[in-house]
Amino acid sequence: MNKQGRLVVEVMLMLVVILVTSIVILLMVQTGVLSVQAASEDVSLLNAEFLPIGREGTLAVKGFKFCSFVDKDFSCEGEARKFSAGNRIYFRFLVESSAVQGEVKLVENYRLIKPDGKVSLEAEDKYNNYLNKESSLKSDAIPFKDYILFEEDSNIGTYVLELIIENPLLNKQVVLIEEVEIINE
Repeated sequence: MNKQGRLVVEVMLMLVVILVTSIVILLMVQTGVLSVQAASEDVSLLNAEFLPIGREGTLAVKGFKFCSFVDKDFSCEGEARKFSAGNRIYFRFLVESSAVQGEVKLVENYRLIKPDGKVSLEAEDKYNNYLNKESSLKSDAIPFKDYILFEEDSNIGTYVLELIIENPLLNKQVVLIEEVEIINE
């Protein structure tokens, strides 16, 4: 074999060894065998998604209702779109989400916009509601309920509720926009 052929074979062999080593290391990190410790806390070596595995699925919000009250069985009492100031306005909805490896993770938050267009409540991380659930189903339907308190001195008019539901396992987010009217009685 001549020098150029031998050099090409050695370079190709080195690239194959590097590729195989990289694949083995990435698989060990993904399975949790390897981890990196930085500043006395475990941090995953893979902060980016190099291997797009298991990101298929659905996320949907269904059956949204504003209510005067929602009981422990998620039944809506006094469904309406107009409410008096000074009351709690409950809302309930159903989230249909695909399970990933037998698990469903959901994050619920909302943003409330006043009739004048100003934000009354911003969807910040500190207001997130988390749900972690094991599921043997391919897709699961999970009921949620929450409420908004409108003080006596709240602006009269139509408020916009932006409901934000996220499934970090699927890397998907859904935003549902609903309107509710506050009247003075």
